[in-house]
Amino acid sequence: MKIKQIIFPAFVFFFFVSTSIFAQTLVPGGTVSGVWTNAGSPYIVEGTITIADNDSLVIEPGVEVRFKPGSTSLRVFRGQKLIAIGTQDSMIHFTSDSANPAPGDWLHIYLNGNGYGSILKYCRVENSQNGVYCRAWVSGCQDGDNYSIIENCEFTNISNIGIWCEGDADTGSGCTIPRLGDCSPVIKGNKIFNNQKWGIYLAAWNGILANSFVGAEISNNVIFNNNSDGIRSFYDDPVFPKIFNNTIYGNGGYGIHFLNNPDTTYYTIENNIISSNNGGIYSENSTLPIIRYNDVWQNNNNDYFNFSPPQTDISVDPLFVDANSNDFSLNCLSECIDAGNPDSPYDPDGSIADIGAVWFDFSSIGCTTSNNSPICEGADLLLTADGGISYTWIGPNGFSSSDQNPVLSKVTADMAGDYSVTITTNDGCQAKFTNNVEVNPLPTAEIAGNYEFCAGSNTILSASGGTGYEWNTGDTTILITIGNAGEYSVTVTDDNGCMESATVMVESNPLPDAEISGGLSYCEGSLTMLTASGGTSFMWSTGETTASITAGNAGEYSVTVINDNGCMDSVTVMVESNPLPDAEISGELSFCEGSLTMLTASGGTSFMWNTGETTATITASSSGAYSVLVTDDNGCTNAATVMVETNPLPDAAISGTLSFCAGSNTELTAVGGTEYEWSTGENTASITASSAGDYSVTVTDVNGCTDSATEMVVSNPLPSVEISGTLTFCESSSTTLTASGGASFAWNTGEITATITVYVAGEYIVTVTDDNGCTDAESVSVTVNSLPVVTLMLPTDTFCLMESNIELMGGMPAGGTYSGPGVTNNVFEPSVAGVGTRTITYLFTDSNGCQNVDSQEITVVDCTSGISRIQDNISVLVFPNPSIGDFSVLFNGWTGRKQIQVFDARGRVVFSDSRETDRFEVSGLSSGIYFVQVSNGEYVDLKKIIVQ
Repeated sequence: MKIKQIIFPAFVFFFFVSTSIFAQTLVPGGTVSGVWTNAGSPYIVEGTITIADNDSLVIEPGVEVRFKPGSTSLRVFRGQKLIAIGTQDSMIHFTSDSANPAPGDWLHIYLNGNGYGSILKYCRVENSQNGVYCRAWVSGCQDGDNYSIIENCEFTNISNIGIWCEGDADTGSGCTIPRLGDCSPVIKGNKIFNNQKWGIYLAAWNGILANSFVGAEISNNVIFNNNSDGIRSFYDDPVFPKIFNNTIYGNGGYGIHFLNNPDTTYYTIENNIISSNNGGIYSENSTLPIIRYNDVWQNNNNDYFNFSPPQTDISVDPLFVDANSNDFSLNCLSECIDAGNPDSPYDPDGSIADIGAVWFDFSSIGCTTSNNSPICEGADLLLTADGGISYTWIGPNGFSSSDQNPVLSKVTADMAGDYSVTITTNDGCQAKFTNNVEVNPLPTAEIAGNYEFCAGSNTILSASGGTGYEWNTGDTTILITIGNAGEYSVTVTDDNGCMESATVMVESNPLPDAEISGGLSYCEGSLTMLTASGGTSFMWSTGETTASITAGNAGEYSVTVINDNGCMDSVTVMVESNPLPDAEISGELSFCEGSLTMLTASGGTSFMWNTGETTATITASSSGAYSVLVTDDNGCTNAATVMVETNPLPDAAISGTLSFCAGSNTELTAVGGTEYEWSTGENTASITASSAGDYSVTVTDVNGCTDSATEMVVSNPLPSVEISGTLTFCESSSTTLTASGGASFAWNTGEITATITVYVAGEYIVTVTDDNGCTDAESVSVTVNSLPVVTLMLPTDTFCLMESNIELMGGMPAGGTYSGPGVTNNVFEPSVAGVGTRTITYLFTDSNGCQNVDSQEITVVDCTSGISRIQDNISVLVFPNPSIGDFSVLFNGWTGRKQIQVFDARGRVVFSDSRETDRFEVSGLSSGIYFVQVSNGEYVDLKKIIVQ
């Protein structure tokens, strides 16, 4: 037995409510196309409507289509398409527009010869003569085909047939070629129930030079409580349906009835549950279809008519979860589980198919398993399971255990593989789960590199064997650089998270002590000897490798000394050669008109100028050639000559704006030279003046001659900017901000008026400019207070007309005001509101003065007719509401035995009880919305509760 998921949606009852209280769309008879949306729902069809030629009608989820009573219908012909695709939570509703809807109020949805075009999914069709009339009509000399898709829909309260599939042909007057009508829709996952005649009806008719057949695929439908046959087929052309995995239950006729068909050998009736009908499978044909792997059980008359039970069929109680509540899911002990055709093409998970429409899901019994895989060698394997009363584990190497959560210590690689557990629950159900366990090997950690280095140097260690590394130094890279001796270890982690370590010892060797001895200076044209010491080998900067070398040039001489450990040290000396003196004359070789210049000779210890002077420095006051003879300490001499010139003075001036705004500045520019010295200490041509006062500059030209200029700079004050206005307002409102203090305004919103209106929160900045062109800015932060989140959920939405003084509650947050018909001071009077649907509105104002509302529809009914819902001094109280899953039901004034049923939002009964007491306790409900119905044969009441 394998675990399966439920592949078909559970069937639930939906209460359809128009998506809008006031919106509706009137659709007169004629052609239609386009998209019907929730905004236009409900659509009131007043006549027969037909989709336009070569066009389509798309209906959105949640749309309600109401047909006026009479001959109203929706028709689709060849080349037209109806696309009505709802969702499980938002079905499309086709129904009567009558105030008192009844079966047969309107005709049907007519799909005729539209090939693969039309699709109906998650639709509810009710109160019609036929639900969907699927037809392949051979008209004229054309073939007809219909491959519509009808899935996950509901067909109920229909006066004739839920789904009618028909292949038909006309006389074919004037046609000379054979024609074919093929009606083979997909009918899957539907719920067809409580109809006055048949659930599904298949028929085929022939004509002149025309044949038709019905090859519908009918699978995973629940067909129950219809007054006649669940599925019927008949007449003179072939009907070849494939009837798989349906549940056909409690119908007033036969479960499947086929008659007058010329050849039924192409039928396939497989994996169906046919139970509690007036009859099982009835064949009026001499040739039987393929009937196999069905459960045909306890039909009122015979299970099989005119033939013997097939060998592969079974006859057992299918053990539905609750057929009386229309829950046709299989109990875990049902013999229909995994009892279908082993080769069934409708088996979605590859295992043996279940019999019936709703597959059993073993996950629903609440068993789970898990493990801590993948793990590394040497770790402990933890296997866990829950949800049962006994557990049987098996695994690699002959492992077995009856522990719920076995532990395998220090696993090895050969312990990897599949570990299976069979869990037995307290009701005898068994589920088998398989857990795959991966055991990953440990990485091989290694450290490579030089394990010795010289003092003051370092070495690089490289780790390998994984993808993540953590050294005892704190580094997490593959490579680390170390400069200290000692022990180094690394923990290596691979892609699987497994870890291993490696360690090495690193040593540090001392450096040699390098020295150079010998004469470090000589006269030009001679030599000196240099000798290195401190090691065993030598490398000079000259390329020589001997301990001693001869230096014949001035400059640096360096040597690298290497000891026995290969460690190195270097030393450098400067060797000087005494050259001839380098005679030079320094000083300004030009001077400004009316000034002097100083000339200084260098390069020796004594000097002789052509002016006759013998000092190092002389004063030149005229242009011309000046020369000097220099002698050094060694008695060497050399001469130098320069030419001196006289230059004119520059013309200094200051340009620029001589006023600026306070807090700003102005730029002043000096002209007339190439260098500038301002009174501010700056030496650029242009400066920025940020304060008022005198500014002067000394200008120097390319010749070093100077001139000066001075200007007065004035500072204007900034405008005084203010923003006034209310800085907070409620969402969907606005506020006004006004700026002052200048002549023009520029907001960060782009507006240039003094006053602006703002609608959103944020920072608002205005820049104000005065008559002097000076600007200043101011900003304010505007806050938008959100509207309070208001919800209204009254404890009940139905009230009796005679009830009075009902204090309203359910509005959140508390402290608001209720209003609506019959509401005064938060108290509701049904008699004032009157019978019918009314709207209660809840208004709440928060501490910021912001308001919001929510509304809820309630219904006032006259409970005095039929079984009384409530009378004076007779009531039922459900509390607390909302609750956290536990609540009490208290009857006041009720007599006799009380019946209580609790429905979830999908219409399923989650609690039911009957007793004489006046108080019931209900507990253990999960969060959601529920409806509590109470009755005693004399009174009935319905309450809505909320579990948080």
